[in-house]
Amino acid sequence: MESERSCRILADKIITILERGFVLSDDAVHYIESTFPNPSLESLRAAIKDEDGSEIGPFYELLFFPDAFMQMELEDILKTENYTKEDEKTVLDMLVSRLPETPVHFPAARGTLYLRIPEWTAEQFISRLKVYKQLEDRISRSVDTNVPGEKRNGVRIKFRNSRFVQTEKRISFFCAYFEKLKDSCKECLDLMISLFEESDDNRDIYQTLVEKKRFYFQSALKALRYAQMLQYENMETLFAQGVRVTYADKQDAERKMEIIDKVSRSVFGKTECFQKPDEVVEASEYRIVD
Repeated sequence: MESERSCRILADKIITILERGFVLSDDAVHYIESTFPNPSLESLRAAIKDEDGSEIGPFYELLFFPDAFMQMELEDILKTENYTKEDEKTVLDMLVSRLPETPVHFPAARGTLYLRIPEWTAEQFISRLKVYKQLEDRISRSVDTNVPGEKRNGVRIKFRNSRFVQTEKRISFFCAYFEKLKDSCKECLDLMISLFEESDDNRDIYQTLVEKKRFYFQSALKALRYAQMLQYENMETLFAQGVRVTYADKQDAERKMEIIDKVSRSVFGKTECFQKPDEVVEASEYRIVD
């Protein structure tokens, strides 16, 4: 049966990756060091044997989270096989029946743990791969035509991990996006995907970009004005005066405004022009407002 064959290919590849093992991520190391009082190999082995330990669940979940490197290895299979939501269960059953011990290496040659992924963690792992989620055909062709070969799988993974609906407007937008920009800017694609994840599915895309640029413009103004006020008053005094602390990052906001300009000009041939935040603050009595 074709579906079973496809599921077997994916399960075999995952098992190969688990058998090979991996080095602990920085996040996993941080979790271990902040959770366990004596994070030696021996204490971790003892904690793992204590199946009722509340710390072990998050530990396994973090440890066996499919990271970008693992997803890159699997994407050649996922993009060519037409998996369905139902196939997740088949792949999981195949995986659970043959779960290998996985060598988990601590950084700086601090030792290796050999762990067998629990069934419930394996289920989460398979679910997070989103094996059934395929890139819309027109966007897929645009990626294959315009994005350099070594970057294509990375682009596909971003879409696979995304949470927005691929509407007609967005499909047309991304086809034009890759034709014009060819994924020359990683930050551009990240920002566009996050923007669509938080906006209405049928909203005009250019207008959405303009409004987001205006949001970052206001954020940069707040950051500038707050920094200016701190030159004369300390934080406690400002707080007593009713001034809210702003955590906006001026450089980050300005960088995202530049990205929106780049995308807007490339895809729509226009952009909305604002004064530079520094000029506005210097020329006015701009105040921080909620």
